[in-house]
Amino acid sequence: MKKLIQTIAAILESRKFFWVIVGLLIFQAVWLALSAQYPMAFDENYHFGIIQTYAHQWGPWFSSTPENTGSLGALIREPSYLYHYLMSFPYRLITLITSDQVHQIILLRFINITLFSAGLVAFWRLLRQIHIPVKLINFSFLMLVLIPVVPFLAAHINYDNLLFVLIPITLSLALACGQALHAKKPVPIVQFLLLTILVCVASLAKYVYLPIAFAIFLYLTVLWVKRPHKKQVVSQLWTSFRDLRLSIKIGLILALIVSVGLFIERDGGNLIMYRDVAPSCAEVESKAHCSQYGPWARNNRMAEDMRTNPQPVDASPVRFFIAWILGLLHRLYFAINYTYANKPPLVIPFVLALVTTVAGLILMVWRGVTVLRRYPGLMLPLGAALLYGLTLMYKNYTDYLTLGNLVAINGRYFIPLLPLIFVFIGLAASYTIDRITKRYGTQTKTILASLAFILMLQGGGLLTFFVHSEPGWYWQEHTVIEVNQAAHDIVSPFIFQYDYSALTRLLVQ
Repeated sequence: MKKLIQTIAAILESRKFFWVIVGLLIFQAVWLALSAQYPMAFDENYHFGIIQTYAHQWGPWFSSTPENTGSLGALIREPSYLYHYLMSFPYRLITLITSDQVHQIILLRFINITLFSAGLVAFWRLLRQIHIPVKLINFSFLMLVLIPVVPFLAAHINYDNLLFVLIPITLSLALACGQALHAKKPVPIVQFLLLTILVCVASLAKYVYLPIAFAIFLYLTVLWVKRPHKKQVVSQLWTSFRDLRLSIKIGLILALIVSVGLFIERDGGNLIMYRDVAPSCAEVESKAHCSQYGPWARNNRMAEDMRTNPQPVDASPVRFFIAWILGLLHRLYFAINYTYANKPPLVIPFVLALVTTVAGLILMVWRGVTVLRRYPGLMLPLGAALLYGLTLMYKNYTDYLTLGNLVAINGRYFIPLLPLIFVFIGLAASYTIDRITKRYGTQTKTILASLAFILMLQGGGLLTFFVHSEPGWYWQEHTVIEVNQAAHDIVSPFIFQYDYSALTRLLVQ
């Protein structure tokens, strides 16, 4: 038994095991990309539609509303457009290779899988920059790619996959600049300019990145204010810039002008014209146009129902928080198809996630200060995650009070931050276990990690899709249907299933 525990610990501590995890993610996502009927449920037709629209022009802005784009919202002032514009270029190349839309969609899905995989690498480097133990990073990432919705999202044409890359890169660059400020050393000019460029890019890829951008700004500003001889920091930046090669200077300046210019035009312009970074569709376009846009039409219908037939709304923040957490977990572990028909999470992974979430929240509060003292580099990533989470929760709560229903409570919105959250919970749990079990802490942690992995095999990752999917969920091609049905028949007898759909509906509504 002791030898087995040592072997498992050695595997978790191996850097090669990280690439096994990346391979597992790619395998699951590729399977889904080749199997799942278009459009996959997380707005894939919306994203593909905007990509196709951009493919008819070279510039990133629309001078007027393109025809027949009501279902895509207010494109002329859409704050989250850069992913679609950038993806339109590989799409143009793909259309030269094949006119078959199925092949086009699959190839675009493969690009998104590449983006998500690159995000795993970027997160790994960020966490190693903070000196997080390799075995904890590997275990956290293993649990991440076994969440059913994670490979499902990676297989989508969706801007969340670009954000998954940009968040760890910008946090890493910010930490490099912050560490220089803290150590009273010159701030690295290339990293600083790249940070500025990529913060603008990430904000335009998806505007919900803005709370993270604000956390980075606040972090660097506080360190700069605390540093003596503040003017020296600026002069050192200028001196470092002058010492760069001419080609690097030109490249950085051009990228800075373009990114900041795009940011000012869209976010700054929206604030000036509409007093909102993300104005409602009806503030930009006619109601007839916006009524074709699903999210706006849904919210408008609910708001109208509340005005004409007011219903009492339980405004208790505590009850909302419980429903919010349960809703997020439910939509991280459920199965869903292209018609938005969904099936509840498989019971064992869901219960494991629920127990881990409750225990994790307690441990983060109890041991959080201890973790941050040991790993001060986590302060920025955790602060960014907290600010992002609070912003999202506030938006969901105010929508609930206005609309009378819980809307847009999707666990996938937290996927770009789950690696940070998992690691923080893991560190808090590690200190607690060491305190309780004394010299047997390592063995206890290895056993618990092994148990969690075994439990996740009862429906984690692609297994949920295998168990719950039906022939209508797949591309309507004979081989695809046969292979997935065979996987369903092989896997299902080994997975514990319990119909608790009535309880789930009660909890998440």
